[in-house]
Amino acid sequence: MNPLPPLVADLLPALGTLAYRPFIDPINMQRTWHLLLLPLCFLIAVAYKAIRVPDLTKFWGEVFKFTTQLVLAVIIVGAASFAVVELVLPAVLPMD
Repeated sequence: MNPLPPLVADLLPALGTLAYRPFIDPINMQRTWHLLLLPLCFLIAVAYKAIRVPDLTKFWGEVFKFTTQLVLAVIIVGAASFAVVELVLPAVLPMD
């Protein structure tokens, strides 16, 4: 049994190499990629709202609202694509 959390266990092989090449040797994040969704959406919302909000007194409220919208949109698109691939396509194009 591995005593390390999954994120740390995924990062250790990349940190242990002397010359890490990010695009050639990607980090094994298959188990924990979804943890990056919130920071990614938050940073996208900060950058977008920094340009679009005319009054900075409403900035953080708009950022958190847009972050929530982005996360919900990703979840809905993921659920819809799962439904299409797992439910609709097998009914339309049976592989048997």
